[in-house]
Amino acid sequence: MTQVEITVEGVAHAAVPPDRATVHARVRRTGPDGAQVHAEVARAAEQVVALLPADGPVRSRSVDAVVSGREDRWEREGRGAGDAPVRYALVAIRVELDDAAALARWVARASDVDGFEVAHVAWTLVPEHRAEVLARLRRAAVADARDRAEGYAAAAGLGTPRFAALADAGLLDQAGERGAWRAMSSVPGAGPGFAQAPVSPAPVELTVRVHARFTATEEDA
Repeated sequence: MTQVEITVEGVAHAAVPPDRATVHARVRRTGPDGAQVHAEVARAAEQVVALLPADGPVRSRSVDAVVSGREDRWEREGRGAGDAPVRYALVAIRVELDDAAALARWVARASDVDGFEVAHVAWTLVPEHRAEVLARLRRAAVADARDRAEGYAAAAGLGTPRFAALADAGLLDQAGERGAWRAMSSVPGAGPGFAQAPVSPAPVELTVRVHARFTATEEDA
């Protein structure tokens, strides 16, 4: 009796509409007078926050302290003697909402405030929903591993494969990519001078990978 080992990977993937969005935005202005731009940014941040819905879809909001500094102007050959430094001030704003339409309306209104920019929007699932999706994907990944093993066994003229080991990806032999699942749901923000980020809902992509080892024998064929 010859026993053969079959090792496979099972994969399951889902793109799920998001439950919640976290907006990372800022207000930034420049000018020759540092105190003036600092005051302008503080007032502009208040205007942006005031445009949020009073209740309902807003889960949380936070406004950082205003940060001020200066930028030196440079000519092609170096700094010009007549170029005065430019003062700037900026403030970061973080808002969490569970309504994509309300988010779009707020961003549209806030865009009328001079200096308002959206760095990026992170689309996520609430914990209960994420856990539900992952549980479904784990079952699907195990079923995928079984299907692959059965396909290999049939191609090799072996009998029905039986589970010998099952683990998160990378743990079966302590090699390969570690972690049973991964999620991709946000677009990173750029540095200074970033362009306005899109605010349309992006699906939350979840992938579950499992590694499985089966055994099958010729006698079972």
